Amino acid sequence: MSPKELKVDREFLGDGSVAYKLRDVEMGELGHILLQPTHQGDCNAYEMIYLTDGHFEERKAILPPSIP
Repeated sequence: MSPKELKVDREFLGDGSVAYKLRDVEMGELGHILLQPTHQGDCNAYEMIYLTDGHFEERKAILPPSIP
């Protein structure tokens, strides 16, 4: 469950991957999460936060912590 201020757009990619684009109402774009299937039936997850505007810590505080 995500806060109502967080918008998530899902995009299915041609290689079977799924990209989730995260956007906050006030902060704007937060980054992407990319899920890639593996040949073993598992999934690799990548977080992509590549914005260089100096607001990394504010964006990080909006997202819930990762599950170990």
